[in-house]
Amino acid sequence: MSTTLLASWTSLSRGTRRLVITAVVALDAVLGLLHGAGSLNLLDLIVLGNLPGDLVWLLQTLQLIATGFAVVKVVFDDLPPSRLRVAIIAASPVLLLVHVLFSLEVLLRGQGLSTTVNLDLASLGMDTLTWSAT
Repeated sequence: MSTTLLASWTSLSRGTRRLVITAVVALDAVLGLLHGAGSLNLLDLIVLGNLPGDLVWLLQTLQLIATGFAVVKVVFDDLPPSRLRVAIIAASPVLLLVHVLFSLEVLLRGQGLSTTVNLDLASLGMDTLTWSAT
């Protein structure tokens, strides 16, 4: 059983293996933030609750945000040259911003809080043009 599982794992491409590992890490962070059932929560349980509570959710949030950067790294390294790759690379800053906002949403839901984020794109665009022209 373990040899067939290992053979299946090694037969996957490097990019697929990296995406699977990233998905597992992201799932661990989401479970930890939403339900207190992540690996860092287990570590806190092992050390008898001696980790500061804020440290656990801060690290889980950092873990979840880092998975977004890992996905972008996989796209840069392992996706073959194509129009899709170029489009994802061009959109990666916006995709990372959306991922960070998603990570903060998961954090706030896990803490039982909520917030509203307003992005004034017109003002942001105008300020960008103003500062780039000076």
